[in-house]
Amino acid sequence: CFQQDPEALSEVKKYKTVIVCGSTISDGQYSQLFQLSASVQGHSQSYFETCFPEILSKSNSLTLGSRNELMDTLSVRSSKFDVSKEGIVNVHYKHPNLGLVKTITEKEMLLNFLNFLQSLHEPVVLFFYYKDSLL
Repeated sequence: CFQQDPEALSEVKKYKTVIVCGSTISDGQYSQLFQLSASVQGHSQSYFETCFPEILSKSNSLTLGSRNELMDTLSVRSSKFDVSKEGIVNVHYKHPNLGLVKTITEKEMLLNFLNFLQSLHEPVVLFFYYKDSLL
């Protein structure tokens, strides 16, 4: 018969379980983290961000139709009239529940994720869905 150690169980309860999901995109030579989301089990705290797909900046050789098809496949939108102060066209991801989410750099996304984890103010256990694509 399996007996649970009550002391060990109280140790486990000190940690918040954070479920992490994400996706990467690859062109065969270059791979990047595209989306990262996390939710805290049993709590309402969550995190979601999308990275600017660098494959788009390297797609100058694509025809306009192929580029638009690639953007549709990735569910990203941009407008030649939607330009940031730096002169860069803003790109947004069309999330089914959150609406348009501005894409950011991969570095910003990872730093924001670390800030999200720190904002929980407790130790966490990370549970990765699809860990092979994220690690």
